[in-house]
Amino acid sequence: VVLSSPACLRAMIAFSSLSRTCTAPVPAAAVGRRCFGGGPSPADRYYTKSHEWLKVEDNIVTLGITDYAQDSLGDIVYVDLPEVGDAVSAKEAVCSLESVKASSEVYTPFDAVFQEVNETLAGQPAILNQDPFGEGWLVKLKAEVDTAALLKDGTLMEPAAYDATLKEEE
Repeated sequence: VVLSSPACLRAMIAFSSLSRTCTAPVPAAAVGRRCFGGGPSPADRYYTKSHEWLKVEDNIVTLGITDYAQDSLGDIVYVDLPEVGDAVSAKEAVCSLESVKASSEVYTPFDAVFQEVNETLAGQPAILNQDPFGEGWLVKLKAEVDTAALLKDGTLMEPAAYDATLKEEE
């Protein structure tokens, strides 16, 4: 997810200088958890540096944005989805998101064809904020994905590596 609004970039710079650890009184079970994430990233996915997640099942890849991305964007108010059957090239925008803070594009790290889009988001974009790892998925892509090669070259990250990246940004 690439944030493109100047106001959002200023907000992100200010946000990145603040601690992302919960400081308000919280239940003991929540101590030490990130306010925006509340725990480790789901283990059944891969992650990108630009905060997309990918769940690979055979040749179908479900793509979405991470909790960190949705939290950074703020309230998402519009999702521009692609057409099923269209092709997309590696590092090309898959869809656009608009929030009260910024507009953003979501990218894929490999060539693919759109197999399915989450039409529910057209009428209820807030689902991305409420459930980014579940009902808030964006698209399903048909692709031959060499995850080992993409992990090796740093395009994709395992959950622990992604979480470590988030901690470094704190």
